[in-house]
Amino acid sequence: MFAAAAAQAGAAGVLVPSASAPRVREELAAQGLRPAILAGPDTGRALGGLAHAWRQSLPGVRVVCVTGSTGKTSTKELVAAVLETAGPTLKTEGNLNNEVGVPLTLLRLTPGHLNAVIEAGMNHLGEIARLAGWADPDVGLVTNVGPVHLEGVSSLEGAAHAKGELFHALRETATAVANADDPRVLSQARLSRRRLITFGASTAADVRLISAHHGGPGLRVELSFPDRKTRMAELHLIGTHNGHNAAAAAAVGFGLGLDPEQIVRGLGGARTTGRRMRPVQLPGGGLLIDDCYNANPHSTKAALLTLTHLVRGKGRAIAVLGESAKGRWKRESPPIMSSSPRIRHRRWRSSAATRVRRTSSW
Repeated sequence: MFAAAAAQAGAAGVLVPSASAPRVREELAAQGLRPAILAGPDTGRALGGLAHAWRQSLPGVRVVCVTGSTGKTSTKELVAAVLETAGPTLKTEGNLNNEVGVPLTLLRLTPGHLNAVIEAGMNHLGEIARLAGWADPDVGLVTNVGPVHLEGVSSLEGAAHAKGELFHALRETATAVANADDPRVLSQARLSRRRLITFGASTAADVRLISAHHGGPGLRVELSFPDRKTRMAELHLIGTHNGHNAAAAAAVGFGLGLDPEQIVRGLGGARTTGRRMRPVQLPGGGLLIDDCYNANPHSTKAALLTLTHLVRGKGRAIAVLGESAKGRWKRESPPIMSSSPRIRHRRWRSSAATRVRRTSSW
């Protein structure tokens, strides 16, 4: 059924399981459809193999692979904006970052692209190694390691190994970009023995985050580069956590030979994607921050901090939080609510919300 629909939509070929190929061929022929039929025992791996072969046919394209527990998509957007200043840049759309999304992104590469920024996600060990193998990146960036998607890796150390697979999958001439403020990330990068560029607030970072604060319509981020000169980037993003993401993107740009002024200019071109920390001006003058795409304990805390920073002394802050079915999220919600700055107006709904209200200081 899907093969016929694809052929009718103009697909030149279809990829199907070997066992299904004879039946698919008959069904297509009965409808007068004759696309090329590619068959394999594992269509997922076959798709990845096709994507890898296509990527290898374009050696002039510089590929950056981005992963991490949080901040992947925002950092991907910032990296792409920086590299766009050097030439046409392909990037992962939305967060198509799994074993289907990464190959589909790679297959969108053309000889006209100079750069590509590929986001890689994971929920089990070995997944990032496979994705990185297909992408064959020139630069591998890990934003951080945190208590996200631990179901398939069991612990933070397991998550560090899973994210670190990106560094270890890099070819010998590639560059690892690592968070200097995250010992787990830094350890994995050093173990890979690849050329290393670091970012973060640490004084030892190659690209150092000096400050990040809201000013005007977005975020003002001060960065120090290896020449020890500081530059101010004006971001069209909100949330001080994006200061770290900007430093990460700047480190990638530096690693690929872009000059600091070019990098700072590129950072200003990034925009939010999907429903992630998207500011919406309301008719009555209020500001709605739409962060409905997804959430984990760390990103929720960052969203609440952003809310209080933006409102500080200017009016009311109202938080509307949905419920999560994940057990770890439910366990961590009360302490996150308690450690976040107080928000004066709340509305409690659902059994989980009532429990958070009882067990937190809100």
